[in-house]
Amino acid sequence: MIEEGALDGMDIIFATHLWSGFPVWVIGYRSGYAMANVDVFTIEIVGRGVRRPCFVAL
Repeated sequence: MIEEGALDGMDIIFATHLWSGFPVWVIGYRSGYAMANVDVFTIEIVGRGVRRPCFVAL
Protein backbone atom coordinates (compact mmCIF):
# COMPACT_ATOMS: atom_id res chain seq x y z
CA MET A 1 0.00 0.00 0.00
CA ILE A 2 2.82 2.39 0.82
CA GLU A 3 4.53 1.68 -2.49
CA GLU A 4 1.21 2.36 -4.23
CA GLY A 5 0.98 5.81 -2.60
CA ALA A 6 -1.31 5.23 0.40
CA LEU A 7 0.73 7.73 2.44
CA ASP A 8 1.42 10.28 -0.28
CA GLY A 9 0.66 13.79 0.96
CA MET A 10 0.87 12.85 4.65
CA ASP A 11 2.82 15.25 6.87
CA ILE A 12 2.37 13.44 10.19
CA ILE A 13 0.89 10.18 11.48
CA PHE A 14 -0.43 9.50 14.99
CA ALA A 15 -0.88 6.03 16.46
CA THR A 16 -2.09 4.70 19.78
CA HIS A 17 -1.25 1.62 21.81
CA LEU A 18 -2.95 0.23 24.88
CA TRP A 19 -0.28 -0.20 27.55
CA SER A 20 -0.82 -0.88 31.23
CA GLY A 21 2.52 0.74 32.09
CA PHE A 22 0.78 4.14 32.43
CA PRO A 23 -1.79 5.10 35.08
CA VAL A 24 -5.36 5.80 33.98
CA TRP A 25 -5.79 9.19 32.24
CA VAL A 26 -2.05 9.51 31.49
CA ILE A 27 -0.91 9.94 27.90
CA GLY A 28 2.70 9.17 26.98
CA TYR A 29 4.24 10.46 23.77
CA ARG A 30 7.56 10.72 21.99
CA SER A 31 8.91 11.57 18.57
CA GLY A 32 10.37 8.90 16.34
CA TYR A 33 9.79 5.19 16.56
CA ALA A 34 8.08 3.69 19.60
CA MET A 35 6.60 0.35 20.55
CA ALA A 36 8.23 -1.39 17.61
CA ASN A 37 8.55 -5.09 18.38
CA VAL A 38 8.71 -4.66 22.17
CA ASP A 39 7.15 -6.82 24.89
CA VAL A 40 6.83 -6.11 28.61
CA PHE A 41 6.32 -9.08 30.89
CA THR A 42 6.80 -10.27 34.47
CA ILE A 43 8.22 -13.62 35.54
CA GLU A 44 7.49 -15.19 38.92
CA ILE A 45 9.86 -17.99 39.96
CA VAL A 46 8.33 -20.41 42.45
CA GLY A 47 10.25 -23.23 44.15
CA ARG A 48 11.75 -24.62 47.33
CA GLY A 49 14.36 -22.63 49.20
CA VAL A 50 18.00 -23.74 49.01
CA ARG A 51 21.20 -22.70 50.78
CA ARG A 52 22.33 -20.54 47.89
CA PRO A 53 20.45 -18.79 45.07
CA CYS A 54 19.17 -21.15 42.39
CA PHE A 55 19.59 -18.50 39.67
CA VAL A 56 22.18 -15.94 38.67
CA ALA A 57 21.14 -12.39 37.75
CA LEU A 58 23.03 -11.23 34.68
